[in-house]
Amino acid sequence: MRRLLSSYPVVITSVFSASLLSAPSVSAEPDDVVYVTAADDVHYEPHGYGALRQSSATKGSAALAETPQFVSVIRRDQLDTLPAESLSKALRYSAGVASEKFGGFGNSIDFSKMRGFDADYYLDSLRVAGNSGSWGAQIDSWLLESVEAVHGPSSALYGQGGAGGVINMQSRLPRAEESHQIQFQSGNYDNNALRFDSTGALNEDETWLYRMTGSAASSGSQIENTKQSRYLIAPSITWQPLNNLSWTVAGVYQHDPYVGYYNTLPAAALGLLPSPYGSLDRHRNYSNPDHEKSGRTQQSITSLVSWQVSYSLTLKQNLRYADVKTHIRRDFTRGFVQDNRLLTAVYQDSPSRARTLAAHNQLIYKTLTGPVSHEILTGFDLQTGKLDKDWSGSQTVTFDPYGSHYRPQFTPHMTSSTSTGQTYRRYGVYMQDHLRWQQWSLILSGRYDDSSLKTTNNLSGTTQNSDTSVYSHRAGLTYTFTSPNNPSPE
Repeated sequence: MRRLLSSYPVVITSVFSASLLSAPSVSAEPDDVVYVTAADDVHYEPHGYGALRQSSATKGSAALAETPQFVSVIRRDQLDTLPAESLSKALRYSAGVASEKFGGFGNSIDFSKMRGFDADYYLDSLRVAGNSGSWGAQIDSWLLESVEAVHGPSSALYGQGGAGGVINMQSRLPRAEESHQIQFQSGNYDNNALRFDSTGALNEDETWLYRMTGSAASSGSQIENTKQSRYLIAPSITWQPLNNLSWTVAGVYQHDPYVGYYNTLPAAALGLLPSPYGSLDRHRNYSNPDHEKSGRTQQSITSLVSWQVSYSLTLKQNLRYADVKTHIRRDFTRGFVQDNRLLTAVYQDSPSRARTLAAHNQLIYKTLTGPVSHEILTGFDLQTGKLDKDWSGSQTVTFDPYGSHYRPQFTPHMTSSTSTGQTYRRYGVYMQDHLRWQQWSLILSGRYDDSSLKTTNNLSGTTQNSDTSVYSHRAGLTYTFTSPNNPSPE
């Protein structure tokens, strides 16, 4: 029956792209020294749907066949083909993921469940944090190179989180290979979008790379008087003075003047249950359009440093500051009263802001002990920030959805309110050894986390403090059977 509630826009897309492969740079390093380049990046596999490797479940590149955890990998080609206008739509066909928690009405909110639990979101291995009970940051799928959904508990590497798993997104980053793309999209419900992406080298020796990505999109929906729109720009630049050293700085500014329609109606109102008054028109908007207007603005700056000191030793640091402002103004229906004719509704007004800083430092060391190879990871990550949220709600109002005025006709009178401020700090230290011998793979991981949270009630002036520390560990053993359909992980 869900098909009756969702919109199916007819979309016409036009894409213009140009690609030029640059000549490979000549390395002055000895023949026995190998450095990782863009072509070796597990997230940068520019063509095809299938993936053989992942990096999120182990925080280091590993074959899917030797990863003791189920990982769904969605690459750029698949994002373009679906087409995935949001992360939720990109995850529609991933087993064990219920990605559209609020249905398919809009593309502005990503709340996914994995194995029955809310998923945790990461971008470039840095956690995407936000206010509980509010609409947090949403990473636009046009900005992504790939998405990896790691199923099952992942505390041994990621720390505090849900038991369902984590969703780790990888940003589109500057590349030496020149590529330019412009995409126009138009469809029913006034669905219009313009997107572009351009990357390449800024100089002949390819020590400076750039990428510029952006989009402007707006659309209505099957519900009257509803709208969602977004404008974003994401410039980034990479400096790589050496073959084994790179530093990328990326910025994102995203403004959502309207985040779409996310209301509900009782099953009886839609004709799914018997009602003496019949079913309601599914295309009508039973909200008050004078009150309903929710929006969001988010901006971030990210630093990504990678230094391959030698074939055996690699150092990485990821750092991001983000500022996300949301304002939820809506009225939502709750249910029928008086012989299932009158509907009840509640008005809500809730501005919030999240200012967060996340850092992830990692050391990767490769060595041998006899016939056994080791890939040893040690890491330290830090998350800190300030979360502010106000909430106001009205008393329950009633209206007749079967009448000529089928919307709430009341001026909202807010009778209850809350105002809270939270500051938090979390840090974690982890270590992992990935041992390989012939077709055997053993992963041993351990992590220690410490967190503190201070919550202030701005109305009463009272505060609450909580401190938590915990140790997590895991072990996973796999054996890879080689066959034409399952090649060796090496």
